[in-house]
Amino acid sequence: YLNQTFHNHTAIALHNWKSYTEMRNLAIEKYGLHLSEIELPSQTLEQGLDVLELMRNIHVFVSRYTYNLNTQCFVEKLSAALDRKHLNTISIRHVANSIRTHGTGITHTTINFAYQYLAQRFQIFNQFLFDDHIRSQLMKEARMVQAEMKAKSDAIKLSSKQGGYLTSMVDDKFEYPVERALRLMRDI
Repeated sequence: YLNQTFHNHTAIALHNWKSYTEMRNLAIEKYGLHLSEIELPSQTLEQGLDVLELMRNIHVFVSRYTYNLNTQCFVEKLSAALDRKHLNTISIRHVANSIRTHGTGITHTTINFAYQYLAQRFQIFNQFLFDDHIRSQLMKEARMVQAEMKAKSDAIKLSSKQGGYLTSMVDDKFEYPVERALRLMRDI
């Protein structure tokens, strides 16, 4: 446990490597624990963006990057790079370089950062949904959708009683109107 903790904290804050090495040495001397050496190589500039640096500032990464499904990489938004001519991208090559640089211990750290960020965002989203104003707007929309679904269902039943051939022409799917969604967004 201590090996993993010392490695994770050193990987998160490379400038504090000396403090964690001293704590490790104290644990060896005072308690006689057998701990492995913490050796993290430094980053080279040719590797591009470091995934560990992005995870330290995951809120900035989420606001500045979008995912491109065609190329399977994250691309920096134009609004985040107004003063530059080029956009940064993050692909699997960057992840592999970061693992090579910092060791496989960063995968646990990265997953932990992402999990904590998502848990925080879901908590905020949950609070947003339980706001009385938001909840009343969503309930109003739910009633509208139920009424539309009932009206479509009644139309299908009526057409099947009248002739049968109209049943295949009536669409039983409900498509939420875009105009209504835009109005809901404005109201909220």
